[in-house]
Amino acid sequence: MSEQSRRRLAAQIIDQVEELRDNRIHAICSHPLHRDLSLPQLHILIQLSERGSMMVSELANLFQISPPSASAMLDRMEERGLVERIRDHEDRRVVRVQATERGRSTAEDFVGPKRDQMSRLLAVMSDAQLRDFNRGIAAVRQALAVLDGDEVQSQAS
Repeated sequence: MSEQSRRRLAAQIIDQVEELRDNRIHAICSHPLHRDLSLPQLHILIQLSERGSMMVSELANLFQISPPSASAMLDRMEERGLVERIRDHEDRRVVRVQATERGRSTAEDFVGPKRDQMSRLLAVMSDAQLRDFNRGIAAVRQALAVLDGDEVQSQAS
């Protein structure tokens, strides 16, 4: 493939990915759950629902925010009945946070449709398209790994 053809193809891919992203952002922002939850709060809720209880410091590290910021966000979520703090039975100084039943239900209301949509999308693809899609995802993951390696190398320099 010529360099010009490669650049043209890359530009088409970027346009298509941006369109998909814009459509997803529109769907997320129009979702009724977002009237009461910020995206970071929703992300925390999904993580707690999937991983189980976590310490505030673990959440702060996961989302690369300060522990006081994480704690303030969790305070607002706790007021809405989405999460609860639980003291460790062995060490009362340790406080863990977990999603409440309402919080897990809220996370599932958001994540569930996304999984259903993806299943419907994949169901209408041919076998060849599914294989191509799978190869494409693998290629993106490999490219990201290469870029991550470059970032690690450049930070070490």
